[in-house]
Amino acid sequence: MDALYEFSDDSCYVSIDARQLPLLVAIWRGTPSLPVMEQYFAKHRAIIEALDAKGERCILLTRTEKAGRPPAEVRRFITTRTDELRGLLSRVIASSSMVVTNPLVRGAMTAMSWVDPDLRVPMHASVAEGYAWARQALAMHGLPTPQELGAAQPA
Repeated sequence: MDALYEFSDDSCYVSIDARQLPLLVAIWRGTPSLPVMEQYFAKHRAIIEALDAKGERCILLTRTEKAGRPPAEVRRFITTRTDELRGLLSRVIASSSMVVTNPLVRGAMTAMSWVDPDLRVPMHASVAEGYAWARQALAMHGLPTPQELGAAQPA
């Protein structure tokens, strides 16, 4: 599971970086498409299930600084999939936050959090703020901090 998983099509790129667990980092670029979101959530679920099977927890940092606003069908898919995984996610993800620099993405996340309050997470204006939050969240939950926190993350 100690790997970088990448999914893309003509409109977007998404990665899940599990190389620094217990910090799990998702990076979204471009306008999220339904086919890529399906791939992303399938791998996301597999990672979370593997952690759950071992009784481990993690911190999730989602980076969207190069992402576009998700279309309505993708927003519905995200809220539906999150709802389906709620029990598993609450057992494994100790805390979650997002780096959001695009006002349209921030607006989409705010709208999705009205539908599903579990999608309300701290939002950071920069990658540096996101990793500072991750360091604090790891410590707060008694999880080890990766030695090179953020160093292996693609831009």
